[in-house]
Amino acid sequence: MTEAITGLKKESVRRRHKRQLLLLVMCILVLVGGLITFRSMDSQLPLGVSRVDFEKAAAEFKEEYDRPGDDFDVLMTLAEMAAQKKDSATAIACYQQIPTKHVRHGPSARYQEALLFAETDQVQRAEDSFQEFLKLLEQGHQLPESKVAHSRHWLSLIYGVEVRQEDRRIVLHSLLQDHQADIHDVKQYYFGSLLIWQTAFGSERVRDFLKKDPDNRHLRVAAARYCIGEGRLKEARQQLGILRSEDPKELRTLAVLLESCYDMNDWSAFAKEFASAPEFSKDEPWLLTQLRGEWALHQNDWLKAEEYFQYMLEIDPPNAVCLMGLGRALAGQKKSKEREIMLQRSLLVAKLRVDLSAITHDNPKGARSVASSARQLGMEDAAAILEFFAARMPDGTP
Repeated sequence: MTEAITGLKKESVRRRHKRQLLLLVMCILVLVGGLITFRSMDSQLPLGVSRVDFEKAAAEFKEEYDRPGDDFDVLMTLAEMAAQKKDSATAIACYQQIPTKHVRHGPSARYQEALLFAETDQVQRAEDSFQEFLKLLEQGHQLPESKVAHSRHWLSLIYGVEVRQEDRRIVLHSLLQDHQADIHDVKQYYFGSLLIWQTAFGSERVRDFLKKDPDNRHLRVAAARYCIGEGRLKEARQQLGILRSEDPKELRTLAVLLESCYDMNDWSAFAKEFASAPEFSKDEPWLLTQLRGEWALHQNDWLKAEEYFQYMLEIDPPNAVCLMGLGRALAGQKKSKEREIMLQRSLLVAKLRVDLSAITHDNPKGARSVASSARQLGMEDAAAILEFFAARMPDGTP
């Protein structure tokens, strides 16, 4: 009996020691787990944000909205606080941790980070974020009209500086379609090829942008094209040769390289580079199509030249270069009547180019003058829109 009691006591002690050991192990696991979780949360914090910053923002959110915020609420609060302090890097880092699909904060995060990218000359990131924000429209999201218009105007500015006419026209069309365009947007959309793109402002901005993103292909091609416009043709050819070697199939680079050959009247180099061009496609850069026409003229292939220039004029009726090219193609075919029509249109476009400078927010007479010329060119939509704006200007009542 005594032995049995002694055995029970020993068993009880063993069980107690086992429970204590198990409890100790559990405490260690909880402690390690909490430490791991804490470190994991810290590792997920945006660059430039400490745990103290995060907790402070969480407290401020709770105080303002009278409810605890989730991580994304706090991230938005942190981003807004950083933006107010002009700390763009931290604000962007916070916005980037908020997914676009987040119902409350996703669209705003994309829009706000795009603005900060644009304001800090990070144009490719700005373009990507603005485009992601605008894609939400296609997915059926309701977005503030002012933010949509502002995003499109920013994209128009970026594409204008980068001399990306085709991309810019798509954005301008959206502005017109949604009644968000101003009269300068109208001028750019309908008469862009008549406006001076080679400006000191554009050239300087591209150089500034390249400092932030030296590998950006759009900027490098644009920089080379500004060199062409500034007469630095050899420098442009060198830059474009490097770009071509990096991506021989990229057509925008090819188009600008052919433009440099054309401006130097170097037809042997033109022929060499043009030999690598694919067959004509409606999706190709407009500059490439225009230069196909110039090459056809050089080879006295009048029918082919006519085909290319006619196609370009369907896209861009007041394109002065293509009007002159078409006139030469018609002359080569002895089509004197058709050529005379093209010459008359060229004279009208020459007048239009001068009149465009009078298009401002407060000059109804100038807008109506351009509208009249546009109507003579068959550009009824442009004429109607210009007259619409003219009627709403000060003293614009006919």
